[in-house]
Amino acid sequence: MPRKPVKNGFQRRQFQRGERRLRGDEVKHYLALADSDNPKERLEAMQNLCPCHVRKRVDAAWDALYRGLQDSDLKVRQAAWHTLEENHGGRRDDPKLYPIMVEIAETEVNPKLRQNANDIVKKAQTIEEKKQSIRGDIEKLEQSIAQIGEQQKQLQANLYALHGALQQCDQFLELLQEEENEKDG
Repeated sequence: MPRKPVKNGFQRRQFQRGERRLRGDEVKHYLALADSDNPKERLEAMQNLCPCHVRKRVDAAWDALYRGLQDSDLKVRQAAWHTLEENHGGRRDDPKLYPIMVEIAETEVNPKLRQNANDIVKKAQTIEEKKQSIRGDIEKLEQSIAQIGEQQKQLQANLYALHGALQQCDQFLELLQEEENEKDG
């Protein structure tokens, strides 16, 4: 029987011993609890839909966690934030997350959660500003390359002209040599 591959250090830290792993229908059960009217059931869902329990990418689980970030119950929101903060293979760069964070930053009543959302929004804005700066740098380099291409064409034409001038000089020197040979001969 082949050995199981050894998990790297990151994987070992991510999935601690003793953490319960959700299997099969359990994920569906907690997804259903995430949509419950009962805040205790939603809290249980947020605590158990953590990637350290799910251990694979289930988009529906992430969607439920994102909904949990905006839940009406503070404990549910805190549990969803806990999962996001631990970032167990999380998706902080998920495009769905940014608009949610903007809304939370504007509407959250808990100062810690509002600050967390503001931090994520600021980081995303900083990254977007850096992307714009990089795009500008790329555009400048492309223009420089185009200008260098034009300069190269001009330099190549000058080089050809100089080679032509050199050939003409050689021809003139041959003519002068022939004329001197005719005078001498």
